[in-house]
Amino acid sequence: MKKIALFLAIAALPLFAQEKTSETESFSRSKELLVLYDKILRQSTHKSHFDGYVAYSGVLGDNSYGTLSIGVLYRPFTSKYFLSNMLCSNYRQYTETKRLTGISLSQDAEKEMDRIISGIREYRKRAWYKRIVLMTGTNAPVGFSDYSLQEMNWYASAGYEVADNIFISAGSTLEKNPRAVVSVSVAYFSGLWSAGYSVAERYERSFTNRHVYEHKKDE
Repeated sequence: MKKIALFLAIAALPLFAQEKTSETESFSRSKELLVLYDKILRQSTHKSHFDGYVAYSGVLGDNSYGTLSIGVLYRPFTSKYFLSNMLCSNYRQYTETKRLTGISLSQDAEKEMDRIISGIREYRKRAWYKRIVLMTGTNAPVGFSDYSLQEMNWYASAGYEVADNIFISAGSTLEKNPRAVVSVSVAYFSGLWSAGYSVAERYERSFTNRHVYEHKKDE
């Protein structure tokens, strides 16, 4: 009887090991999806209606001149996801991992990710009126026509985003005798934010991997 029990126990070992392996793989895959989900949630918080810009401006009046400007713009109808490219990349990786493994997260998690990606797609295909922006900035104290010194003036204008991060605008200086200001601008703050986040993420990943490698090597 003992021999029979021992035989059955030995025969069951491969099945038990296979079940354990299956559970471990399933947990590992679920964890991978959770990591991607966490990344998407964290990266989606980096969005704003505001952005910084630099511009080439023409100040019009009795003494017209061209100069550089710098300022802040406001998108009143929509906010911009600064990390939209990373978000879309992580979402594609998530959906592909889910397709290959047959594992998915909760319905609430899926809805939240769909909402984020839908917001990015809507921004990229936004209606014309959602491209209207409000801008304020200051002119450099040097004119490009003869490099003569000019008075620095704050100005306010309304602009239109003709391409991603490229704007044309028209407004006036904020002074006692206002002068018209027309500008061609490039938004830079969101791009710098995205680049800085990418560098920080790579450094963190590199540091973590090196720490784990060195820890295992010492063991």
